[in-house]
Amino acid sequence: MIRALMVISILFAACGGSKSEPTATAPATADKGDKGHEESAMPAEVKAFHDTFAPHYHAAKNPDRMKGTCAAIPDFTSGAAAIAKAPTPAGVDAAVWTDATGKLAASIEGLESACKANDAAAFDPAFETMHDNFHGVMKAAGGHHEGAEEHHEMKPEGAGY
Repeated sequence: MIRALMVISILFAACGGSKSEPTATAPATADKGDKGHEESAMPAEVKAFHDTFAPHYHAAKNPDRMKGTCAAIPDFTSGAAAIAKAPTPAGVDAAVWTDATGKLAASIEGLESACKANDAAAFDPAFETMHDNFHGVMKAAGGHHEGAEEHHEMKPEGAGY
C-alpha cells in the first residue's frame, strides 16, 4: 500500500513539474455566449476605466467605500477624459458616443460634488448614476462586461438593501 502511494506521488510530481505547451484553440467569436470576448472588444480606455471603477463600486457599502471612491475622483476624471479623447469605436455613431462619454463625465462631476460636501445621502445616488452612465458608454461601444446581465441585479458587497 505504501509503495503504491509512493508510485502515485512520484507520478503526480512528475506530471505537475513538467511544462506543457498550450494547446491550439479556435479563435474567440463574438457570440453572446463568449462574455470574455465581448469585454476584450471594448476600447482599451473603457477597459481601463472599468478596472479603476469596479473595485470601488463593488466594495462593501460603508464609510470606507465612500472615502476610497471620493479619493479616486481624479482617476475617474482622467479615465473619462481618456475615453472621450479616444477615437469613436468602429461601427458606433459618433453622436451616440459623444453623448455617452459626456454623461459619464457629468456624472463624475456630480459624484465629486457629493464627495466635496461629504454628503453620504447624496453619494449613493450620485455613484449609481455614474455607474449607469458608465454602462451607457459600454453599451455605446458595442458591448458590455462579463456578467453584465446579472450585474444590475447585484448590489455592492455588504449592502443592506
